[in-house]
Amino acid sequence: MISSVTLTTAALYISDKFGGVLRRSPVPPLLYLFFVTLTGIVFLEQGRTPKLRSRRISQLLQTEGYCPEVYALLADWNARCEKRGMSDVSKLVTAQMLIDGAHYKEGFGKLAELDFSELELRQKQVYMNTYLYGAVLLGDRAEADRIFASAEKWLMSVTDRQLSASVKHTLGCYEYMCGRKVRAEELFMQSVGSTSAHDVICEDWLALAACYLDSGRKELARLAVQTAARNTVTTVQEEKVSRAKELVELAYGITK
Repeated sequence: MISSVTLTTAALYISDKFGGVLRRSPVPPLLYLFFVTLTGIVFLEQGRTPKLRSRRISQLLQTEGYCPEVYALLADWNARCEKRGMSDVSKLVTAQMLIDGAHYKEGFGKLAELDFSELELRQKQVYMNTYLYGAVLLGDRAEADRIFASAEKWLMSVTDRQLSASVKHTLGCYEYMCGRKVRAEELFMQSVGSTSAHDVICEDWLALAACYLDSGRKELARLAVQTAARNTVTTVQEEKVSRAKELVELAYGITK
């Protein structure tokens, strides 16, 4: 069975098929730049919501990952938002980043602090996307199925292109988890077509490489990894592409 973490990056996807070596990697699954962008574009209202130091967080995530300073910056932002009575925004974004950083219990805890009925439409969509994404990362099929039953109407109603790319990627991961790999592949391709964000495109092509390898389409997998490599924006993604290349070589029987 595909492990939980494999469902966001191809390197981890493919590891289950070729011995699980990458599951020992200390690098967590990250879609961090997308979520920083989402923070800036979707939620923050100039002059109303306290400013999140997203540029500093982006720099840290590119060089150090989800380090203590990232969460200190988020905690400070949460405190300032709380004072202005706008904590729904900060809690939702913090939940996303906690789950992306593999702090699942804390991330789900942040989601639990939110009153879903009081959220705006876009926030409800992001809430459900984050909730489903976390369950898939944990490899909890029963929980993912339960969440999807409630989340489907919210996720299928997304029209914003920026958010749509993340939703389609999450749904692709869920479909892959359920063994519906053809549908997963379609969703990853749709995600690619609905965004210009290089970090998301990189993750989608890595996921597609996994789908191709899983079905024996080695040449397509090789080309997908090459495309992912052209869209890396962080050293973390470069490392994942490097591992994916090694796994494609294994599929071709190439050994160093």
